[in-house]
Order: sequence, then C-alpha cells, then structure tokens
Amino acid sequence: MADAPEKIWLQRPCRDPENEWCGDVTWCADKQNEDDTEYVRADLANGPEPVEPDWLQHPAKDWKGVDGAIAWHFIDRHADGWADVGRMMNEWLAANQTPNARVQPTAQER
Repeated sequence: MADAPEKIWLQRPCRDPENEWCGDVTWCADKQNEDDTEYVRADLANGPEPVEPDWLQHPAKDWKGVDGAIAWHFIDRHADGWADVGRMMNEWLAANQTPNARVQPTAQER
C-alpha cells in the first residue's frame, strides 16, 4: 500500500448494539477516543525494539496458577529448542501439581 499513513489510531470494539461497527476493531488517521491505541508503521518506528513486560520474559520464576493454555503459548513462543520446551513444561507442571486425592473406602470395602 503506497499511500499508507505513517501512523493510525486503533479503536477498541464497542458494545453498543445500535452501532453498525460494534464488535469490530476500527482505525482512523485521527484519534477518536481517549482509549485509542496509536499504531506506527514498523518501517518508520525509531528507537529500540519493544520490550516485553517482566512477567512475560521470566514466567518460570512463578508458574504457579498459570493456565496450561497460556503456559503452552508462552513456551511455544519463547523456548529455544525441544530441550528448553521440556524444561519449561516440567517447571510449569511442578508448580501446578496437586497431591493425589485419597479415596475413602466404601462400606463394602471396610
């Protein structure tokens, strides 16, 4: 697209059923709402690469309570080879294991 704007503003989906654009992410060359997100074309962005938040860079220090699907997406994205995948999955599993439940014997088994 040769005439793409240098920056745009992304608008979050609305929840107004009367609005025909409701549910769609829209964009505009001008900021429309206070919660619009500025988007600058990558070929024009200056400065360092974006930095991921600490919790995303180092989740292994606290895998406890992290949903398995979230953990898998993180591991899939950040693991450096299969050995790293295995290590990270084992860390997640160890942090989220619960002891086996004891089954009480039935009246017939007593």
